[in-house]
Amino acid sequence: MSFEKDGYSPGELVQMIIELDNTQCKADISSISIRVSNSVTLRSQGRSTSDNYTIFTKVVGGVAAGGACLGPQAIRESFQMPIKAELKPTCSGKLLSSQYYLSIKMNHDISCECCSDVIQSGINIVIISLCRSYSQ
Repeated sequence: MSFEKDGYSPGELVQMIIELDNTQCKADISSISIRVSNSVTLRSQGRSTSDNYTIFTKVVGGVAAGGACLGPQAIRESFQMPIKAELKPTCSGKLLSSQYYLSIKMNHDISCECCSDVIQSGINIVIISLCRSYSQ
């Protein structure tokens, strides 16, 4: 999986390339789940609490058993980063931390010995705030 960059603003187009090699597996990858999630941690008086939020999900087609999508045949997928009022910029402070993660997960039709583990990949991304212009 690769991305053109690791920082996005709300409303921006996210373009990704997903390369899959399913040649050694006897199970189809029925679909691929794409997810943007946000983890918010608050700290105070020696305690902390965390909440996780799903910002965006999308499911795209997979690859047949024994097949591959590599190089020019790789899956090219894009989506627009949601524009939501609650989509706050990435921050990492002593009292408040808000981190975003972009991940993909392969969904198999069945469980088999060659690929029984969950296959997924992801990267931390930075959400940049939108600048607003105010008219006078």
